[in-house]
Amino acid sequence: MEMYGPYLELMKRDDGNIYIIPSGASHGFVKPANLEQGGWWIKRDVLRELDYPQPKTLDDYFDIIEEYTVANPQIDGGANTIGFTALTHDWRFFALSNQPNHLAGYPNDGGVMVDLETLDVNVYGNKPETERWLKKLNEVNAAGLFDQEAFTQNYDEYLAKITSGRVVGFFDYRWQVGQALDTLYQDENFYNDYMAFPVVFEEGIKDQYLDPVGFAASPGMGITAGTSEEDQVRIIKYLDHIAKEETQKLITWGGIEGETYEVEDDGRYYRTEEQIVETRNTEFRDEFGFSYFEWGWPRMNGLYADGNAVEPPKQPEVATMMYDEGDKEFLEAYGIETFTELFSEPDERPWFPAWDTPIETGTPAQLYEQQLDDLMKRKYPEIIFADPGEFDTLWEAYLGEFEGLPYEEYEQVIQESVERKVEIAEKSAEAAE
Repeated sequence: MEMYGPYLELMKRDDGNIYIIPSGASHGFVKPANLEQGGWWIKRDVLRELDYPQPKTLDDYFDIIEEYTVANPQIDGGANTIGFTALTHDWRFFALSNQPNHLAGYPNDGGVMVDLETLDVNVYGNKPETERWLKKLNEVNAAGLFDQEAFTQNYDEYLAKITSGRVVGFFDYRWQVGQALDTLYQDENFYNDYMAFPVVFEEGIKDQYLDPVGFAASPGMGITAGTSEEDQVRIIKYLDHIAKEETQKLITWGGIEGETYEVEDDGRYYRTEEQIVETRNTEFRDEFGFSYFEWGWPRMNGLYADGNAVEPPKQPEVATMMYDEGDKEFLEAYGIETFTELFSEPDERPWFPAWDTPIETGTPAQLYEQQLDDLMKRKYPEIIFADPGEFDTLWEAYLGEFEGLPYEEYEQVIQESVERKVEIAEKSAEAAE
């Protein structure tokens, strides 16, 4: 109840029942020191060679890629430099299709944009923002900067390509490309690592790459039908134990003072340099159990009741010590103290995220999701790889098929969910007063 109490109404389905214990629950916003969500990544070696440029718009970003790639068509060893690659494999296709939303100054609400003032919900797959994004990729491809294997490589091949040093830039979410970035971070040559920027279509648009405080009612855990009553009780007791703050501190900080963290006289948690190095080591994290509970189990984020950050990297006392000499070079070059200082703090959005809206199987709204996915995977490669003179014709053909999808039904389902979440948030705020 302490972890999920503020979100009980959001956990309920239309029949009033709770079927899933969600994976996480937010308790306050803490700006991370390092990017955890989406960003436009550029290889550090590129930034250094070009005297540390700071891209703010999409054109800025690809200008940097083009300048470097033209001057460095091959990397050491003779392999061709790849200007921009993209993750499109299987369900991860959103790493390519979400960009119009971000570039226009919206957070990751999935396939919709939600107006901050009116709460109006609109899909953007048929909007000028998506046309603008695809047209840019079409131009990038015509300039020889787009990865020709972007639509055929699988997830592992994509990660391997990034760690190879051939890729100048890509857009992705840190949690999705973390395996590759963690490998590069441990490389002795810290210039092989990447730095992310909050790129938008044009200056004046406030970026929203950092997630606001939100609550996703799924994914999570349920109890299989037919489970004995005794086992149901055992399972809930176990999840309840995991959700306790003392257990959460064990999961996030290690729970062993003097080994995985230290405590100041005023109760503030911190880590020594040695502890930071050890707790970032993959083998140690696996052996200790950190990695086992990172995803899926009940997990807090934000702040504990005593004011310490739930995640150690978000604790200022830890964040400032996590940076090595390579990090410090780039922080100094850009005049910042943390890598998220370039990113705007998120606007409050009581409905966030909209993508977790339960959608009934077999409904027009669910059909739209599948049909849109099929349409994008079929048409996007055709549009991006086409001769620029064919772009308008291909875009119109794509729009023609899109208009045949039941997107209005999908918008209506998300609209109702957004309004319901806002209503619950307002009632909760009134009750608290």
